[in-house]
Amino acid sequence: MAPFFLMKYRRQKLITLAGWAALLLLSLACGIPPEHPPRPHPFPLPPIPVDDNAGSPLSNADREFSPQFAPVQSAAFDPTGQWLATAGDDRVITLWNFRTPYIVRRFQGHSAAIVSLAFSPDGKTLASGSRDKTVRLWDAATGRLLQTLNGHSGEVRSVAYSPDGKVVASGGSDHSVKLWDAETGGNLRTLQGHTATVNSVVFSVDGRTLASASDDRTIRLWDVQTGGIFQTLTSHTQPVSAVAFSPDGERFASGGGTAAPFVHHGELKFWSLSTGGEVPAPAFHFSISALAFRPDNQALALAYLGEDRLWNIEIFGLRDGLPLRHYVAHRHRITQLAYSPDGSWLVSVGADKLVRAWH
Repeated sequence: MAPFFLMKYRRQKLITLAGWAALLLLSLACGIPPEHPPRPHPFPLPPIPVDDNAGSPLSNADREFSPQFAPVQSAAFDPTGQWLATAGDDRVITLWNFRTPYIVRRFQGHSAAIVSLAFSPDGKTLASGSRDKTVRLWDAATGRLLQTLNGHSGEVRSVAYSPDGKVVASGGSDHSVKLWDAETGGNLRTLQGHTATVNSVVFSVDGRTLASASDDRTIRLWDVQTGGIFQTLTSHTQPVSAVAFSPDGERFASGGGTAAPFVHHGELKFWSLSTGGEVPAPAFHFSISALAFRPDNQALALAYLGEDRLWNIEIFGLRDGLPLRHYVAHRHRITQLAYSPDGSWLVSVGADKLVRAWH
């Protein structure tokens, strides 16, 4: 005869089984399917992006792209305006059909975050600069890697194509600016003079001058043909984050500042290309991260950190310097602004993983 405690255990087990059976019958009768543990997916799925913007009072963009899985550092339109390239901390270049907007293809090869993008003037090649210290040139139609340009000893912060497409410029944390042969990938010359990270490089409309902006609070104008310095502009009192030439080639804008907690100090300056002197600019005193002239030369867009600790876009008219539009655009730093070639769209990307377009 079994001990009393075993008989009690068996009786309790039978009662439990009977209870589960009754519950199963009841669930089936009510049309409720029984629960089963989830089966593992046969293929690994990417993580769901975290919505860093939940509850934030952002302006409604006219076009939203799928949230990315990492901060977005750069964006560039091709000359037709049909294709938009974006890239960032995920080390991947994403090519979008801007009109749909759907992903067309992805380019992979960099081993660290991609910080800057630039299409060649004919749209056939895409240049990328990365924290892996390289500049890479890609076939825009196929995504095939054409050239890897090695020479920087630090991360590459900015890349730009000359207007004739023959030269690629790059600047980085090694304080140098480099000029590369776009066809062969050879280093044409290295431009030395900055004493801190070079954040932005851009060619003038005629391609003769290269401007570089740096954390050393200066802008330097270089002769592309000889590599000599035309002028060093020193009136900024804060690190300079961005520089951009106006489409008419007569002036250029620079912006920067300090984005420390509870500190809102920045500068926007306009310069004459012919004289290198300052010219009147809209009064602005917030920390600027990005600049873009509208292709019709009628407006300038800038990204800045507002008093609400959100990142904003302000668009100024160039005739009178008055604000035209304002957007509360991103919750985290806006890393790039890019106008479509016809000037009808402005794209902003940021550390909040968003790609947003404003019409």
